[in-house]
Amino acid sequence: MYLDLRYRSYPLTLKFMSTLQFKVTGMHCHSCKALIEDVCKDIPGVVDSEVNAQTGEAVVDYEGELDKAKLKSEIEALGEYKVTFKQ
Repeated sequence: MYLDLRYRSYPLTLKFMSTLQFKVTGMHCHSCKALIEDVCKDIPGVVDSEVNAQTGEAVVDYEGELDKAKLKSEIEALGEYKVTFKQ
């Protein structure tokens, strides 16, 4: 499939995103939320992350394969946080 833009053809690459929801305990404030979102976005493949400090819910959107073990270890390495993946 090609995209025709100003009489030039460019290959059109379709990437499919997936979503992972998980729980993070140990958050107390907006700074915790921002710190965890930043760490998530540094994981290869992660396109976006959203964390709710009040409920402990976290969601990451990613492309390709996501290394859940790396995601968990990077967040828990920050200190007092515990990650639990939903089944």
